[in-house]
Amino acid sequence: MNKNSEETKERIKKAFIKLYKENRIEKITISQLTKEAKVYRGTFYYYYKDIYDLLEQIEGRFFKEVIEDVFGVIEGILSGDIEKRAVEITDHFKKYEEIMTLFFVDKPNYILIRRLKEAAKSKILMILGINNNNLSNEDKYILEYISSAQVGIITKWIENKRDIDTVKLARIIKKVNLLGPVTSLKNNSINK
Repeated sequence: MNKNSEETKERIKKAFIKLYKENRIEKITISQLTKEAKVYRGTFYYYYKDIYDLLEQIEGRFFKEVIEDVFGVIEGILSGDIEKRAVEITDHFKKYEEIMTLFFVDKPNYILIRRLKEAAKSKILMILGINNNNLSNEDKYILEYISSAQVGIITKWIENKRDIDTVKLARIIKKVNLLGPVTSLKNNSINK
């Protein structure tokens, strides 16, 4: 895709995000979107079938790029090298901050969040060498807890406008995963 096409798609995406923050998707019209993006209606239809196709493509691209960061965090936790990985993904968090705020905080996209959690679970099992078919019911609950906890921590961080640096966030994630949430909270309270 040439540079002009990418710039046009980026303008359409930004216009959509602005309108989506303010309205339900059913209320966004192609006319509003093209006016906001300063593109012709035909240009929109050249790239997208409709508003829902645009949303799906934004989600798909976001998922594809962010899942690598998620995998990096998982590998970092399990290898004990999460701080190094956190530094590597800081730029991605900055790049996707607006979309992450939209999909995780302002208008949570539960389908996207579920996809991220499922991909993370698969990666955890692969790294640990555990076959999904061998999981007990109890194991499935534990795995769900682990994946939900990561999403919860990241969501809180986004909600707080990234009030701590990525390395500190990585250390919190590492501590909670290795010590457990109750022990981590108790240790923090004692050390104050």
